[in-house]
Order: sequence, then structure tokens, then C-alpha cells
Amino acid sequence: MVAGTVAVRGADDPPADLRGVWSGEGPTRLTVTEQLGTALDGLLLADGHERPIYGVIQRDRKEIMFINPEGDRRGELRAPDEMSFCLEARDDFVFDGPCVLLRREPPPASSTGGA
Repeated sequence: MVAGTVAVRGADDPPADLRGVWSGEGPTRLTVTEQLGTALDGLLLADGHERPIYGVIQRDRKEIMFINPEGDRRGELRAPDEMSFCLEARDDFVFDGPCVLLRREPPPASSTGGA
């Protein structure tokens, strides 16, 4: 019998890099501007208003807990560029939900310039 190693993704592995713009149905957009380990900072555009939002990727590397001035939100990473993002129903926040599917937009093409 030959001993070998098996790569298993565990809680000590670095989380996925979620920086970028995530767009969904209607005018819903989550922009993750900074990520340090499992902590996220960004902006949420929903209901025509942009608000700061902060998140933490959970130990399972799929669930994401968000908070912003309006309360708690929940997300789930379904694929490297796809996340379910859920909002609570509220009288003062119009949202077709409670969850929307967000997809990460490709980064803008960089121009190399030249003559």
C-alpha cells in the first residue's frame, strides 16, 4: 500500500477572492471593493440607493454574512462567479426578493496603449 496525500479544502485554506462587481436582477449590484482574508467591504446598490456593506465569509467558505445600516443580509457562494444574495422584506425597502442571483462581471479590459 502506498501512502499519498489528498488535497482537501478545509477551514484553514484561504477563501475565494470575491472582489469585483456582482450584478443581478433589476437594479441590484454588489461591489466588493476590498477583501482581507474572510472580511469584505463594499457597496450595495438596491432600490436606487447605494449603501456601504460589510461581510464575512463563513468557515464553510460558501455562506457569507453581510451587514449594512439597514440590517443583516445573507449570501451563498454557489460557484466562483455566482452568488445568491438575500434581503429581508421591509416596508421601507422595495425589493423583489427575498433572494436574487448575482453574477460577477468580468473585469474591464485593460488597454495597453500604443501608437
